[in-house]
Amino acid sequence: MKNKDSKNPEDWFKKANDDLSFAKAGFRETKISSIACFLSQQIVEKYLKGFLLSKNISFKKTHNLLNLLDKCVLFNEEFGKFYAACRKLNKYYNPVRYPDEIFIDYTEEDAEEALELAEKIIKFIKRLVS
Repeated sequence: MKNKDSKNPEDWFKKANDDLSFAKAGFRETKISSIACFLSQQIVEKYLKGFLLSKNISFKKTHNLLNLLDKCVLFNEEFGKFYAACRKLNKYYNPVRYPDEIFIDYTEEDAEEALELAEKIIKFIKRLVS
């Protein structure tokens, strides 16, 4: 069992990759859009945190992709091209998790776009850390 507060970027990337595999397979099998959208947000959150850890940049505990992206931009301004994507993915964090939250019925197109955005951000980060 690993430290729950892992500072190892590879731990974050591995967990995100597992989430991506599960999200893609689950969406393909079930077409449950809300879970694919939520997991897409989680995947990007983990990749941004992994990137920051790979550069020894500290961050406060947050699920807000824009806050994490702000820190990434300070290291590499090319991250700025992902503000719109992170703004979109941010909205998937809470509303889909609990039935007492505002119910939003995301479409299959939303899920496909969310997964695509996550994969674009992953590809960019992998290029920077490899």
